[in-house]
Amino acid sequence: MSGSSRGVKNGGVLRIVTRKLRVKAIPKNLPDFIDADITEMKIGAKMYITAVKEDTFSILHTDNTVICQIRTSRTAVDDEEEEEEGEEGAEGAEGAAAPEAAPAE
Repeated sequence: MSGSSRGVKNGGVLRIVTRKLRVKAIPKNLPDFIDADITEMKIGAKMYITAVKEDTFSILHTDNTVICQIRTSRTAVDDEEEEEEGEEGAEGAEGAAAPEAAPAE
């Protein structure tokens, strides 16, 4: 795993589900390790086998096999809620400005 996940930065926990993979390839193409980038993963996201497939080898697991996931924890901060609150606050300010302008007649 490489990268620093947004979900982990917000208090989530990285859980590695599958540590070993069965791989089929020519001996010169056998990888020592398979690198997966977790940078864009948020809390609740899962990474599947399809995210690490390459042409030089084939993975002998089903496509819906989970490699890792970002689990929520008690101290986790959900960044999506913060964005939604900011948008609602902007809408509320716009809605408040409109009634003030109407009674000016």
